[in-house]
Amino acid sequence: MILDNPFHQIGLSADATVRDIRRRSEELKLAIDLGREKTLTEFDLIRARQELEDPLKRFGHELTWIHVPPDVVDPRFEFASSSNSVPREALVN
Repeated sequence: MILDNPFHQIGLSADATVRDIRRRSEELKLAIDLGREKTLTEFDLIRARQELEDPLKRFGHELTWIHVPPDVVDPRFEFASSSNSVPREALVN
């Protein structure tokens, strides 16, 4: 579920604005075109952007995304772990 979340796929938090989504999408499209982005296809990027620009679908993805500000989560934390919660040691004190 977390890996399929468009916020996770394009690397944004759930409070990202439409402008943030568009800017990040353009950055990722360029990276895909230049061969620098290996984990995301252009099709995946288009689907993620469409999902996040649709208000109803976005709301569903916001509910299932981790609502912890990026500055309090250790960037080394692996979201694909077996637990859906943020481990205590990943929080910055």
